[in-house]
Amino acid sequence: MLRRLILLLATLLSAASCGKPPESHIHVWHGKVQQVGNLGIAQDDFNLLGEVSHSDSLVSLKYQINDDDWQALEFAKDSPGFRRLAAKGHFNADIPVERLRDGVNHISVQATDRYGRVSNEQVTINKLTGSYLLPAVIQWSKVTDPQSVGQIVDGHWGLTDDGLRTVQPAYDRVFVIGEQKWQDYEVTVDVTIHDVTTTTSDVSGGNGLGVIMRFAGHVNGGHRNFPTAQPKWGYQPFGAIGWLRWEQGKSELAPQKQFYAGYADHQLDFGKFPIQLDATYRMKLRCETLEELPQQASQLDNSTTVQENATDRRNNNRTVDQGITRYCFKIWRANHEVPSQWDWQVVQISTHALRRGGLALVAHHVDVSFGDVRVTPLTSQTTAESRAVELEPGDANSNSVLEFEGDAR
Repeated sequence: MLRRLILLLATLLSAASCGKPPESHIHVWHGKVQQVGNLGIAQDDFNLLGEVSHSDSLVSLKYQINDDDWQALEFAKDSPGFRRLAAKGHFNADIPVERLRDGVNHISVQATDRYGRVSNEQVTINKLTGSYLLPAVIQWSKVTDPQSVGQIVDGHWGLTDDGLRTVQPAYDRVFVIGEQKWQDYEVTVDVTIHDVTTTTSDVSGGNGLGVIMRFAGHVNGGHRNFPTAQPKWGYQPFGAIGWLRWEQGKSELAPQKQFYAGYADHQLDFGKFPIQLDATYRMKLRCETLEELPQQASQLDNSTTVQENATDRRNNNRTVDQGITRYCFKIWRANHEVPSQWDWQVVQISTHALRRGGLALVAHHVDVSFGDVRVTPLTSQTTAESRAVELEPGDANSNSVLEFEGDAR
């Protein structure tokens, strides 16, 4: 017995003298079997997310699609990391959907530390062919895999009794619903705000919570010349954002009901909306293509017009090919009377803002649970507020609504 104790002590002392930290291990979030394309294509990339433990000694992280060449994979060196990488060791692989073959794909991830120790992980991504039909209702209580009803773009998410919740609040936690060919629709979603983080990074601005309309993914380059990065962090163009936006460093104060343009960092505030933590609120948003600028646009209640300064010099400096879209937003306490008017209506005229795309639930430095979601295509009946019927997330009608009951295929 004494001899065993001496040997054990010697082993521990030897390990301590080497000074080696624990080995790194790769943890892929959201399952080792994932899917894309089952509900159409929401964006050009599939995002494989996760983290590497004990990443202080990590010197290399890379991934491989099937038998293709290995690709370098960026990981956060500090906490918080840069933009989309929330904490030390986090990674987010932008995997082009077009590089995936139909059916089964094997994605290998490999981490190497400064001591030459290697950690490997493999994930299966099934590339399917499908379409996201409208109207649609997501009832989270009937869902076991969030990516059976949408696509996780950023962050670690989990299902709770309240719905889809951010596991770790950080920069732009994004969940996409729909596909790139969606155009005009109305979305209703419940939000339960658990916490608003007291600090944000220099590039984050204030906290935010809401919906990005006509979202189609992040970009390198684009009309704003975003730098090339992995993961990409070019966040525009999109259609527009309707959300609650807090003043940076003042998360204890009431947020603004804000419109955020899809072509530049241009925001309009339409009044404060006091919130209570752990209370549930209901958001309704709409995006509607207009053939021409309505003459009465500036006369609508809570309405304004924003226009991008884009010109075509080959056409005598006249603005051409400008997409015109009306965006609408309102929010109220769930189970209270539904407001008869929108909190704001903004007509956006823009060459670069997207004219098609799905919607993205976005939590920007906010701990939130997104409740049931209803998306309805716009018709002649739904575009007129005076004739619109308020359909709540729980009012699913199997004759007119596609319900996702579990792992839809």
